Amino acid sequence: MKSLSVSKDGTRLLLVVPNSTPLRAAAQAIPGVQREGVQGDLVAFSFPANPDNCMALLETFEPGVGKAHEGTVLELTSRYVMLEEALAEKYLTSECLFDHQLTTAPMSHQVGALNYCAARFDAGAKGTALLMEQGTGKSLVAAGMANKLHADGDIGWVMVLCPNSLKGTWGAVDGEILKHNGRGTQYPVVLRGDRDKKQAHLQRVLNNRLGRDYLPWVITNFDEFAVDIRNGSNADRFRHTLDIIKAAEPALLVVDESSSCKNWKAKRTKAVMALSQAFPFRLILTGTPVECSPLDIWPQFEILEPGCLGYKSALAFEKAHAVYERRMV
Repeated sequence: MKSLSVSKDGTRLLLVVPNSTPLRAAAQAIPGVQREGVQGDLVAFSFPANPDNCMALLETFEPGVGKAHEGTVLELTSRYVMLEEALAEKYLTSECLFDHQLTTAPMSHQVGALNYCAARFDAGAKGTALLMEQGTGKSLVAAGMANKLHADGDIGWVMVLCPNSLKGTWGAVDGEILKHNGRGTQYPVVLRGDRDKKQAHLQRVLNNRLGRDYLPWVITNFDEFAVDIRNGSNADRFRHTLDIIKAAEPALLVVDESSSCKNWKAKRTKAVMALSQAFPFRLILTGTPVECSPLDIWPQFEILEPGCLGYKSALAFEKAHAVYERRMV
């Protein structure tokens, strides 16, 4: 029996293990350890939440996983996924642990995703990745999390960034938002017109709220911001958009098909990474987090929380984990 969680303020990792196993000795060897207490045959430890301690804790779950530091990104990712699956078991219950307020009943795997996302946000995490296959209902989970955050008073609106072809999927009358929530207090707004008109539209939506019970979803595509951030003459417009978002109520950012932001050098990716910092809560949605290379994951997780993979830059991430082979053609 092993249990791993995060403290309410997000600064410490908590580990509960049987008192008479080698795991206890491994836990006691981690720098900064504190013994939190004993109950029956279980003992609880806590550690500062930093990348080195995260890897040390991975070692307590699966000896040898630290060797992934010397391996490829793909090896490290597979180890991470194995740990995520182990931790997710306690969330895969038949009952959602909060009132999701959805009119569409979530399936069992969606209930697990809802519980897991809620636990991460309640523990102080800034973002969560929904790496779910196409057709498994990522948008329903996003809608349920938006409902919870809104009901808790944590957010006043939601922004969805997606490819241009998916704006209608989110914003239509029979789209992902109204399909799962009905037409009561949720209302999607697709930004239209040129970039100046879209900025003015965003300002009007945020200034003219219908009331605290209503949750507006603002929907636009990635490249609206990419154009501004790469064009020096339009940089002021991008900064003004950031000012509008920061001046409004806190919001949830949903980045659909986040693999579109896999290239850290692309203006689109840089724009979304910069924009995400204005949102206290973030979700990335994709069924294909790795399309071209395992290095695709770094910019996507950087959108969630800078440095969450333990590296301050894509180059540092690549240098630590990428292994290249020379081939004669």
